[in-house]
Amino acid sequence: MITPYPASVYTLSALLGVGGAVLWTANGEVIAKNSPGDTKAKNTGIFWSWFNTSMLLGNIFLYFYLGDSEGVSDKQRLVIYSYWVSSVPSEHSVFSSWLPFRREVILRQVRRKEFPSLYFNQSGMLGSSS
Repeated sequence: MITPYPASVYTLSALLGVGGAVLWTANGEVIAKNSPGDTKAKNTGIFWSWFNTSMLLGNIFLYFYLGDSEGVSDKQRLVIYSYWVSSVPSEHSVFSSWLPFRREVILRQVRRKEFPSLYFNQSGMLGSSS
């Protein structure tokens, strides 16, 4: 069974903080480069709403699960850790279910030259000029 030891939690949290900064910048770059001028605000708003909703739902879970407890027991820590680990595959499956529809929309927009940084290469695969 996986046991989240404090040293590993703190070490991995620091690593996630550094990686998160890089990914945050990359998300902004992807949104800016791949959104036509009139949809940048909408696409940024969708990203922010997903990001903030995930923080809100996680904190609501912690509020009701921990309640009035004085500290976090090992059992509670394991449940919280398991909840966060299991949420990643479930979120991935939700977003993956949107991909077939979204892929067709993106391909249609690339064909109409709405995304200046995307193109089709000689083998017909989608590529990026950046």
